[in-house]
Amino acid sequence: MVCAFCGSLAPVITLPRAEVAPFGSQVRAAIAEALTAKALALAAIVTCASQSLAWMGKDWWVAGNALVLGWMLLCCRVGARGFPPFGRPTYAELGAALGAPLARLAASAGGLALAAFWLVDGGQRSAPAPAAIVVAVLAIALLPAAMIDAALEQSDRAWLLPWTVPAFEARVGKDIRPIRLAVVAFALFALAQAMLAPPDFRGDTNLTAHLAVSASLRFGAVVALAILASMTGRLVFTRAEEFGHGDPETYALPAFPEARPRGSRLNQG
Repeated sequence: MVCAFCGSLAPVITLPRAEVAPFGSQVRAAIAEALTAKALALAAIVTCASQSLAWMGKDWWVAGNALVLGWMLLCCRVGARGFPPFGRPTYAELGAALGAPLARLAASAGGLALAAFWLVDGGQRSAPAPAAIVVAVLAIALLPAAMIDAALEQSDRAWLLPWTVPAFEARVGKDIRPIRLAVVAFALFALAQAMLAPPDFRGDTNLTAHLAVSASLRFGAVVALAILASMTGRLVFTRAEEFGHGDPETYALPAFPEARPRGSRLNQG
């Protein structure tokens, strides 16, 4: 940028990224990004693959849910780097997403995952209603902060543990509310699916309807997780300077990206 009057370089006025485009102004865009045709198509593929694995038995139930979790963590971390989160993943990327991010997520919500596994017995039976509701409440309480923490990539970060979640949420402030609403939607779909008895492929007289309901509920849960990942990634990217995430040279953005000194013009050469 060159001043039109004196010919000297005009320094660009910059502000922290969180002030130029605060997270609150990006919530609708994050939700819309998770509801694009491409994102919904990926969610449908993940739903079909994970549900098919879950119906194959106890061990495959774990693999199916690990697929969903890995895809969600991958989308979240890609978004936290400032890139479109819903690209076509590779097996290597899914495996990497189940590495360090999963360890951080397990530290702050690991008991939740174990409780969910115990409730449904690896997908072999429906969950008792009171216990399933308790797990849903724990998910709503622990998962929002755990997802934000899992998106951060510094290896030397202090671990977020269940009893430190309230302090972490206080630090994030009101920006965590939209993320919690996405977790509520996920918990409702997951709770409804957990209450379904597993399909009986030999004796169920209405097997098609049973499979359709189960797959529809899982698809709703996966879409809710996609929205959660999209919003979490944007939050971490927006407040990267505060979290110490990413390249420090990108923390500041032009305060007026379209502004130019009066009388200046772009170089057309």
